[in-house]
Amino acid sequence: MRKILNRLTLALASGFYISYLPARLQPQKHWTGAGTLGTLWGLASWFLVSTAPVPQLAAIAGGIAASIFICGRAEKIYGKKDDQRIVLDEWAGYWVAAALLPRTGGTLIAAFILFRIFDMWKGPAGRWLSKLPGGYGVVLDDILAGLCANLTLQVFRFFLSS
Repeated sequence: MRKILNRLTLALASGFYISYLPARLQPQKHWTGAGTLGTLWGLASWFLVSTAPVPQLAAIAGGIAASIFICGRAEKIYGKKDDQRIVLDEWAGYWVAAALLPRTGGTLIAAFILFRIFDMWKGPAGRWLSKLPGGYGVVLDDILAGLCANLTLQVFRFFLSS
């Protein structure tokens, strides 16, 4: 039973193993692109989430909680802090980046690009959050990156609509 639970954990944490692909294609590279694939997974699955605000926010909160739990377990299984194969944190971060925004192609792509920029940059707060133990450290820096991307887009929307 434990073996099945571990496989399920790794399947979810790795985006159903999509994060394994870049490492296999370019094993000697430090930057694998797995985070970008995890973000694409977030974008693709975003269309399954309700556009109504309350259910949308509930889905995001549930996704964040599940991500913290699953990523924490995956980190223990891999035996490495924030292993590159863990991309569920990017999935959750993208959902935060796209929250309460219109589902237009331009907005979703802008959320994608801004999330990736803020996720790679981290900043002092992101670096501090990434040092938290377990799944909290894996996920919360991506949630912060998603919040920064979302806030940036909300500000642009505000000024464009004025």
